[in-house]
Parts: sequence; structure tokens; C-alpha cells
Amino acid sequence: MLSDLDPELIRGLPVHICLGHGVGHWARQVIPMPTAEQRKLTKLVTRYDKFFSHDWGTSQWLKFLSLLIHFNCRAAAAATFIGSLILGILASIGILPVRPWTASLGYGVFFLFLVYWQHIRRFFRFPIIVFFDKLCISQDQEDLKLKSIYGLASFLDRSDELVILWSDTYFSRLWCTYEIATFLRDEHSTKQVTVLPVQVAVFFSINFLVWFILQTVTILVSYGQSRQVTMENFLSLAGTHLSLSFTLKPFFLLLWMFMMKDVAKLPKQVQSFEIQNAKCYCCTVQHKHPEGGEIPCDRQLIYGVLEKWYGKSRHSSHLHGNERHLHAFNEAARKTLMEHVLPRMRRNTLFAYILGVSGMACSFPWLSILLPQWLKGPGLDCECYATWVLRDITNWLSLPAALLLQVHVAFYLGKMGVGMEDWLQIFALTKVQTLISILIWLPVPLSIALTDCCNWLPVALIFILILANVYVYFIAGHSFYTWRVQKDSASPANTYPTHQVPLPHVPQLQMEQVDVESTISLDAVLDVDTDKCSTFSM
Repeated sequence: MLSDLDPELIRGLPVHICLGHGVGHWARQVIPMPTAEQRKLTKLVTRYDKFFSHDWGTSQWLKFLSLLIHFNCRAAAAATFIGSLILGILASIGILPVRPWTASLGYGVFFLFLVYWQHIRRFFRFPIIVFFDKLCISQDQEDLKLKSIYGLASFLDRSDELVILWSDTYFSRLWCTYEIATFLRDEHSTKQVTVLPVQVAVFFSINFLVWFILQTVTILVSYGQSRQVTMENFLSLAGTHLSLSFTLKPFFLLLWMFMMKDVAKLPKQVQSFEIQNAKCYCCTVQHKHPEGGEIPCDRQLIYGVLEKWYGKSRHSSHLHGNERHLHAFNEAARKTLMEHVLPRMRRNTLFAYILGVSGMACSFPWLSILLPQWLKGPGLDCECYATWVLRDITNWLSLPAALLLQVHVAFYLGKMGVGMEDWLQIFALTKVQTLISILIWLPVPLSIALTDCCNWLPVALIFILILANVYVYFIAGHSFYTWRVQKDSASPANTYPTHQVPLPHVPQLQMEQVDVESTISLDAVLDVDTDKCSTFSM
């Protein structure tokens, strides 16, 4: 592999360009993008903030939406909160009407920032520079393409963070495992790795839709007939929630469980990771080019590189045999990923942070119609203004606080549903989750309806609910799925069984065939993955 490329080939692009063409950049190309057009989008760089590692077999929509959520969700939620407060102030002074449609402006702010935050951010901060294979590697000039593919190590060595767009096919691709090996090969460096399951896009969409329906119904029913929550309003609200919970919610929970089955493959794949099981295009077609001739073996190439990097590393000091370098790499990769992916799976924090932020963002737009009511006060029928405002804020917070806690309940029950095959059991599990959700939400609005406007009981109950969320999100586990990888000085002396893919005898690729500089040693010659070269698929 080449680790030093011509500086003219080291090109990157701001993340807003990578995400600014919709899903188009993430679609497979039938006609390669001209290099001249690529160079209008990219620029010469010396470092990359992030290297996107992905396989082209994964849905383009899932990858694109997951990156939008990863980069823009928090900023979109913050902008929604600030924008909704401004809308509420404008409504309070009479510039805007206090109507339900005013809240739709807040939702508009959320989606605007969710899609365009990176475009906005570049006006006051340096843009995030990323490596994205399709745009940073020439697609229509074969000599430049081959040099860049051979020089993946050069791109990875210049990257500060590896962003893995994980799907259940990711670890089955040989080139994806090579990228991990390259990025982690320096035993004494600190590297940042982010594992981003693309299923986060589906979880986000389901979560946002459920929160939107429940929050809209809660606001409209609670304040539809009175500016205070009465027992009559509470009964209407409880009836509506029960109807939604036993009709729509089971459907969403079933979809949630099916997605959990996909996500459950992540820790299993990490625990059993072996590069010997990864697939490459050349082996699947038995090294026969569709247009005739033989294709050199990528597996031989990558195994040779791993022998150089891991053959004498501390990870291989306790291993024996001809494949000690492969076992050493497998052990290093498993150790690095298991230390951080598996705890987050057990603590349900792999998705919880994003889902929590999206849910709160779904509640913020209603501040535009609630803030004028809080500023106006309760009227003549209540003398405890401060307490009344706190109780009304409590009523608004009760649903998002309850839903935040329900996210963890849904994860726990979703894990239970992963191993279930009986539809009756799965259906019963959705009903259990629905009942638990109602019991979490019910105490606060019921206490508001049963007590007078000067009673602090609802405030105390929402405080307890918030404390429960703080414990679950920030004390019981970490709040996000990014970590810093600091390799330890010791490695467990374990060996792992492997299922070796036999290496066929294929002709070695000669240097002049790829027009690579003659200074490269013969043992560093690359074999070309035809599928990867056509669209730079990993």
C-alpha cells in the first residue's frame, strides 16, 4: 500500500458540500463523475477532520439521513428552542396571533437547521473537512483512481477521526476492515472513532413522529377549552392518549423491535470479528474479470500489509503460527470496539442521546403559544401567579420528560423482543410497553387536575421525573456513542478461532500495469477490487 501520495491527490471537501446535494452524492454512479467536476467541489488539504468509512451496499438514504442527524441535530434543537422563544415573545406583544399554526413555524426552524446547519456554520466557524471516497478519489481516470485506492493509508493517516457508518454488512467488506486496521495500527497514538449505526435515521423518524402526534394532541386537548388543565380536560386527554397508545403505538413499537434486531447484530459482529470472514469482490467472482482475464487478489494484498503492521506488534507477542498477524489485528480490533460499543449497547446510550434531543426539539415549538399564556397569567381565579406558571410549565414538560424515560423502556423491551419469534408474545410485549408508558406519564397531569393552582405537588412529581432522566442518561451511562480510543499497554493473551478463507493462486499484478512509481517495492503492490474501482465501493 502507498502511504505517501502525490499532494495533488490529497483532496477533501467541507461536510456541507458532502451533505448539500441531498442523497445524490451517496447514490451509486452509473456514469462516473468527471474529475474536473470533482475538483470544483473539493480542495487540496493536509488534514481531514473526519474520514467516512462505509460500504456501498447500505441504503444511500440511511447513510445520508444518519449523517444529517449526527452533524446537525443538536444545533437544530437549540435553534428551535431559541426560535420558539422569539415567536412566543412576538405573540405576547401582539405581532403574531396565538394560534396552533404558530407552532408550525418552530418546526420549520427545526427542519431548516437540520438540513442546512453546516452551511450556516461555515460563516462563523471553520468548516469540517471530510474524506468521502466518491468525491475525493478520481472516478473517470483509472490511473489516478488506482493510485488513490492504493494510497488509502495516506488518507487515513491524515484523518483525526474515523466515522464508521455501520450497517449489518459493514464488517463483511474486506476494504472496510482494512480501513479500521490502517486507522488503528499506531499503538501509541490516541485516535477518535465514531460508530454511527445507520439505523439511527429510522429510530429518529419513528421517535419524532410519535412525539409530534402525542405533543400536538396534549397541547390542543389541554388548552382547547380552558387556559388551565381541569379534570374534564384531563379525562379527554387521558382518553385520547389511551386511544393512540393502543392503536398507533403498537405499530411503532413493532417497527422499533424489528430495527432493534438489526442493531443487535452490532455487538455480536464486534465480539466475533475476524478479517478472515470478510468478503471481497475478486474472490466472489473467482478472480475472473467480467470482460476476460484474471483479477489479482485483494485478500493477499491486505494480508501482506497486515503482516507488516501487526506481525511484530504487542498484540501478536503471545500468538503463534503463520496467521499471527491476522489474529493480532482481530484481537486489537475486537478489544478497541468492545470496550466502548458493548457498554453503550447495554446502557441503551447508543441512540438515547439523539432520540432525546429529537424529542425535546419536537416539544419546543409549542413554546410559541404557551409563552404568551404564561406571561399573561392565570386570571382572577388564581392568586398564586408564580406557582401557576410553574404548574403550567410542569404540564408542558410532563410529556417530554415521560417520553425520555420511555425511550429506555423501549430499548429494554426491544432487546427482549429481539429473540422472540411468536407474534403473540411480541404483541403482548407492545401492550406491556404501552401500559408502562401510560403509568410513567399519568401522575403529573392527574395531580394537576386534582389539585388547586397553588399546590406544589405536580412540580415535585416533575422534579422526580427529571431526576430519573438525569440518572438514566448521565449517571447510569454515557450520553453519546463517540469515544476516544487509547490503546492500553497490555493485551489479554487469548487466541481466537478463525474460519480462514483459502487464498487461491492468482498472478501478481505487475507495476507497469497500474502505472505506479517504480520506487514502490514489489511487496507493496496492490490488487484491485473491481467493484470498488467502479464506484469505489468498500
